[in-house]
Amino acid sequence: MFKKALKIIGYVILAIIAIFIIAWQFDYSTASGPVWGATFSEYYAKDLLKIDWQKAYEAILSELNFKELRLAAYWEYLEPAQGTLDFKDLDWQIQEAKKFGKDIVLDVGYRLPRWPECHEPDWAKKLSASDFKKSLFDYMSGVVNRYKDESSIKMWQVENEPFLSTFGECPPLDPNLLKEEIGLVKSIDSSRPVMVTDTGELSFWLRTAGYGDVLGTTLYRVVWSSLLGKFRHFLPPAFYTWRAWIMENLLGTKDVIVAELQAEPWAVNNASLSNIAFDKQMENLSLDDMRDIISFVKKTGLKEAYLWGPEWWYYREINGDPSWMEFGKTLK
Repeated sequence: MFKKALKIIGYVILAIIAIFIIAWQFDYSTASGPVWGATFSEYYAKDLLKIDWQKAYEAILSELNFKELRLAAYWEYLEPAQGTLDFKDLDWQIQEAKKFGKDIVLDVGYRLPRWPECHEPDWAKKLSASDFKKSLFDYMSGVVNRYKDESSIKMWQVENEPFLSTFGECPPLDPNLLKEEIGLVKSIDSSRPVMVTDTGELSFWLRTAGYGDVLGTTLYRVVWSSLLGKFRHFLPPAFYTWRAWIMENLLGTKDVIVAELQAEPWAVNNASLSNIAFDKQMENLSLDDMRDIISFVKKTGLKEAYLWGPEWWYYREINGDPSWMEFGKTLK
């Protein structure tokens, strides 16, 4: 029986290897390729990279060829004092993007892009669960009501990777709360789709399917972990393509896009890249790695891809390395 069990396990392993070898042969590239977008985080540029976030934003808008932007309506910035929403910085970002004809995905919620993932104001952390929910909904209502008539907003995103409980300094998100948040956004603006995001490498997306109109996946090829160190994913492009087909044709999601495409190194121990020696920052991701990532995402055939890290490109440029910004100019 033991020998039979070993033989079965061996056959299963061989079958899995064969599937991966076959899957790597599929190329779903299209002539037009994906529409390139970028995520921009005021918080990341200002608080972590310690750069002039407005100059970084203007450079990304004016010098690079991104057609779309994903912006975050950070609760901690918009409502530093309870009951008063300050839209000055976000208004400026949206108006500047509009000048350059960019379409915008606007992310609302308390779990938004960039470590530590949850970005609620300090005062909100002291509230009871019911008061926290009321304050969260008041802030979200304020954001959606303010921008629901803004033509440059193409889509709302509600929370960011809400089911990824293993990453970030966040409590597990209640699925019922997520449904209510989406319902709130749709009750104010029923004309735009809502996107919900999920990890591309650690999930089959089954739990996320059906929450929003659009599913946004992350796509990382070269990562770092305390267990493995620098690690290159072996997943083929078809791993994303085939799951997207299942989401769109069987599980009710209207579209799948790459909401977060790796375009900066994965920092060791979740540190900010600015805390890593300048000449060592690229040890976990080179420009050649980046070119491979661009080629990889094209082979998935997914329609849109928002690059994650152009703030860091600008940070490199003002510190003497323009190569990443120059690379960004080649994306069409």
